[in-house]
Amino acid sequence: MIGAGIEFGIQMAMNGGNIRCIDWADVLMMGAVGAVAPSALGSVGKTYKSYKAKQSLGAQWPRARTANRRGKLGGRMARHTSRIKNEIAVQGAIAAGKYAAKQAIDYPNEGGGCDYECR
Repeated sequence: MIGAGIEFGIQMAMNGGNIRCIDWADVLMMGAVGAVAPSALGSVGKTYKSYKAKQSLGAQWPRARTANRRGKLGGRMARHTSRIKNEIAVQGAIAAGKYAAKQAIDYPNEGGGCDYECR
């Protein structure tokens, strides 16, 4: 519901408060996506945390004296890289799914679009 509310608010601000110009399909999609998908803000936080951890591990690499320690550091760095890639892939898939679903349900009015003067 938060995603739908934010989308509604943004659209109202962008079109001068004209409720007749709201793209309800987009509001609906934001609500549905927000209900089932991880938030982009949470994803950014996880990605940043993994990025910083990978940097810290990379700084330890030159001081690793044994092959065993380098192996452990390498494995941990690889896991953080994988987490970063996974978060990016998830957010990309969410955006693509939202776009595809919106295209499937969004149809123009009989007049070819919004009949009202919208910004």
